[in-house]
Amino acid sequence: MSDIIGYENRLFLAKVISHGVNTDEISLERVEEMKQEVAEISHKLVAIKADDFSSNFEIKHHVRTGIEMINLGLEHGSQKDITKATRLLNKNHLVKFFQIGNSLKKESRHEISSSEEIFLS
Repeated sequence: MSDIIGYENRLFLAKVISHGVNTDEISLERVEEMKQEVAEISHKLVAIKADDFSSNFEIKHHVRTGIEMINLGLEHGSQKDITKATRLLNKNHLVKFFQIGNSLKKESRHEISSSEEIFLS
């Protein structure tokens, strides 16, 4: 999990994990589970999205995208409340937050393209 926390300290996900570990609200066992979940999500993203498996840059990009989608979903689900987010991380698999984040990103892209179409018409 240190990789996620070290990834970017500004990520809400990193702050929540640090808070949870520091307050003993997130167990070390749960931290290990989350590491595995991030690895599984990253593996699926790389397998689906990567064109060049030898490109470290591309692989890192897809891993970062997965973490960012988890972060976005957690922010949305908890309304950026660290206490609520800690409880949510303990009760839910990270894939749920990834799915929420991915849906939110797709919706925002749709709204942007729709507004551009209206603007260009």
